[in-house]
Parts: sequence; structure tokens; C-alpha cells
Amino acid sequence: MKYQDPKILVTDALLSVDGNQAALGRMLGISRVSVNEWVTTGRKYLPALQAYRYLNERKNAA
Repeated sequence: MKYQDPKILVTDALLSVDGNQAALGRMLGISRVSVNEWVTTGRKYLPALQAYRYLNERKNAA
């Protein structure tokens, strides 16, 4: 069976932090500029590493 990385929409991740790109960057351990680049270039999904970080942070926050 082939393993597939999680698919998390950039828009959903942003909604979870009230649309704050800096807050999402802090959550993922990256700069807000990186998050802004995803938004301005129209990236649909978080990169795989950040998707795992996002899931881990959401799990720890619950």
C-alpha cells in the first residue's frame, strides 16, 4: 500500500488562525513571508512537512 502525505488546504489552515499569516507561520516554525508566498502564488495545499507540523500542533492544542 502506498503511503500518502496529508492534504491540508492553505485556506483551511489560515482559517484556523483567523486568517493571520504570521500566526500560522509561528505555529509551523516558519516565517510569515513563506506563508504569504503560498497565498500570493495560489498554492492549494500546505507542503508535506508543514502539513505534519500543522496536524501535530492542532493535536497538541486539543
